[in-house]
Amino acid sequence: MNISTDGMTFKEIVLTGGALIVMAIGVAGVILPILPGLPLVWVGAFLYAHFTGYAVIDKTYLINFGLAAGGLVILEYIFKAYGAKKMGASKWGMIGAFIGMIVGVSMGSLWAMILGPLVGATLFEMMLGRRLMESMRAGCGTFIAFLIGTILQVALGLMMIGVFLTKTVLK
Repeated sequence: MNISTDGMTFKEIVLTGGALIVMAIGVAGVILPILPGLPLVWVGAFLYAHFTGYAVIDKTYLINFGLAAGGLVILEYIFKAYGAKKMGASKWGMIGAFIGMIVGVSMGSLWAMILGPLVGATLFEMMLGRRLMESMRAGCGTFIAFLIGTILQVALGLMMIGVFLTKTVLK
């Protein structure tokens, strides 16, 4: 596996670097709720393809990964709602998980990011008058669904970047 910029024009090097930066921000966006995540990974590939005339990254790549990214984002929302409901979470529990995630991310600690959705869901369920164990079960369900969805999105984002690198730099 050779990483070589031999034969790449300055424009291609700049576009590849720019696309990779956008894609990396997209992968971070899977974890940080203020960024669009997988769609941003796709946008990085699209911009590269567009500005290079679809010579290396073609429309088939963009369509396939666009469908995969969009499908996974939709599936994640369905999976989260189903997993949370299966474990007894209410809408308020899911809202609490989302708020807990935002608070966890803003604290900047990995543990806060991981535990934020669990704590948020549990607290919001308790505010509805549920007992502690019921609230914790709902919080755990919401947290597990969130964690699985996030792992799947990070995996797809990294796979998209890997294919992009294979097609552009690792020739």
